[in-house]
Amino acid sequence: MRKNRLRLPIRDDHVFLTATGVKILMLGNPVFAMAVKAIYDGLKHLKDGGAMEELLDQQASTELLQRVNRTEEMLRLQQQYLRA
Repeated sequence: MRKNRLRLPIRDDHVFLTATGVKILMLGNPVFAMAVKAIYDGLKHLKDGGAMEELLDQQASTELLQRVNRTEEMLRLQQQYLRA
């Protein structure tokens, strides 16, 4: 087995990871933790009497929300399957 002479963290030692057959390396989930904190902070702000308008600059843009939730695709599918 190869020694980690430079004492790199295992996650940064690509030669070692490749040599040992690692295909997927879980590095934690910081983005999920960021989302949880953002939701918590927003709800706490409202619970403590803060105004919704004070949160506007922290919200995702309409364009980003539409890209993430695939609004156009959802509207197309609604038209296709839920015709009135």
